[in-house]
Amino acid sequence: MKRALESCAPGSKRQKTSADAGDAGDAARRTSSPRRPRDALSTPPSSFSASPVHLTHETLSTVPPRAQSCVQSITEWAAVCEPTEPAGDPVPLDNAIPTPTGDMPPSNAAMARRQNKEGTRARSRSPDKGGLSYRNTIMKEARVVVEAGEAPPHISARVQRILAMELDDDRKDRVEGIARSYTARCTQLLRENQSGEALWRAALSEHLVEPLSKLWPGSLTSNAGEKPWRKDLVPSSPDPNEFLWPDTAPNPNPLFPSGPVFSSDSVSTTSTSLLFGMTIPKPDMTLGLADSGFSTSYSWLLRQMEMKGITSDPHQLPMSLRLPFLVMEAKGITSGLFGAQNQAAGAGASALTLLDRFHTSVSAYFAPRESATSPGSGIHVQDAEADTDNPLSTLVFSLTTEGPVHELWVHYRRGDEFHMACVDIWRPALSSHASSMLGVLARVVAWGATTFQKRVEVLLGQMVEQMGKHGVLAEFT
Repeated sequence: MKRALESCAPGSKRQKTSADAGDAGDAARRTSSPRRPRDALSTPPSSFSASPVHLTHETLSTVPPRAQSCVQSITEWAAVCEPTEPAGDPVPLDNAIPTPTGDMPPSNAAMARRQNKEGTRARSRSPDKGGLSYRNTIMKEARVVVEAGEAPPHISARVQRILAMELDDDRKDRVEGIARSYTARCTQLLRENQSGEALWRAALSEHLVEPLSKLWPGSLTSNAGEKPWRKDLVPSSPDPNEFLWPDTAPNPNPLFPSGPVFSSDSVSTTSTSLLFGMTIPKPDMTLGLADSGFSTSYSWLLRQMEMKGITSDPHQLPMSLRLPFLVMEAKGITSGLFGAQNQAAGAGASALTLLDRFHTSVSAYFAPRESATSPGSGIHVQDAEADTDNPLSTLVFSLTTEGPVHELWVHYRRGDEFHMACVDIWRPALSSHASSMLGVLARVVAWGATTFQKRVEVLLGQMVEQMGKHGVLAEFT
């Protein structure tokens, strides 16, 4: 009984309750905080150093396997913490955020930047079209020649006949007004020390090309904005299999593949092959015949011919500009005439190819029918100026500029080569030069709007006659 009363005493009860609570707390702590495994870290706590540890793949790889989940979290965090600021001064190594190396996968941003750099490096391997190597390698292989001197006598004679064309008094006065306006704009740009290509190109378009084309409204059209031309018009190098083994039969498995680098249905503005590829022309400005300058029947026929693959528009996306005869390449003061000449050479050669192909395609379309009825009476236009059977393989002109310096070039063919020769050079900031230059350009434009267009109309008229003769109108509808 006495032992029972002592166990129920108030003091003994409080002491027992406190002891029991302490035991229960120790048990709870042991249950909620399990012991750290001895092998979680390979180094005893006493050997840890207070010096900073660089976060690299090598240091993280030394962590034992049981802590790899933590390592994975750290490496994922480091991968997404790559700097996205623009490149500037180098960041000190102590403050730089490390990125994983070795076999760790890079972040999406890093992969995108790497692919962008690789693409830039790949594009820079091809010679610049404004450089000497481009003219001496790619242009030479494509048989495009920039003459160092004058054009041959028969070409010069044809050019002089064009420049001797008469203008009526109204057009002469308007040409003088264009010359004064262009001189004022060139002088203003020089006084303001404006060397940018965009300003000089805009001056050429607004103060020279557009006013000149309006001298013959409806007959001509122009566009600006570097619209890419068709790839199949660009001169290409000869097939290596032909000049390496000229006397052998065609090899079904040639050593060198021939043809363009890109397929005909792809749209691209440059070629990356030294063997096949001049760059695709994108003239700053192009002047050619307008659809509205032809009769309704001829305009309809030109559109139907496009659907049959007989093209007269050089652009990859049709612009309703037919058979260009004047192209322009404008550069800023510091950009260089050399590059403009190379670009104009490619565009002029492509324009000559278009003219020749247009006439050849029309003739070839009716050749089988003509040979079966009356041989030798196919489509042909006698041209007193041309030295070939193709009345459209006449001449093409180009204007290259470097700030206030302007050059006029004539493009022509010599066998299978494309040549361009300088006609004249001016500095239209001088009023006398501007007057002379505008007089020459106005006559080139007049030739395109009258003589050249009439030749095209004669060719189309003969085609309509042949279509009626052989009853093939249904083939074009």
